Amino acid sequence: MAIILTLSVIAIISCSKTKSYDIQADAKGYVPNKETAIRVAKTICIPIIGENSCSKKEYQAMLIDGKIWKVTGDSRTEKGGIIIVEIQKSDCKIVNVKIIK
Repeated sequence: MAIILTLSVIAIISCSKTKSYDIQADAKGYVPNKETAIRVAKTICIPIIGENSCSKKEYQAMLIDGKIWKVTGDSRTEKGGIIIVEIQKSDCKIVNVKIIK
């Protein structure tokens, strides 16, 4: 009985402790290149327009003023519009999402 009680207390204490990590981005930011920006934009697009539509788009990314990635997804062969996702380079904050039909 004492062993079970001891194990229960240890389990409760270990579950109640949470670890936090202070992760700092390097000078390149959390979104350092266009490949990463496109992956983030695709992830944002899936719940909005669906995985099937996201996968059929061609994506382009360009860095504006060294701060904001503007990712454009265009589907030339499928019905649907253009999706534009603007992502802050330094912290991966989604600044804007637009769908143009």
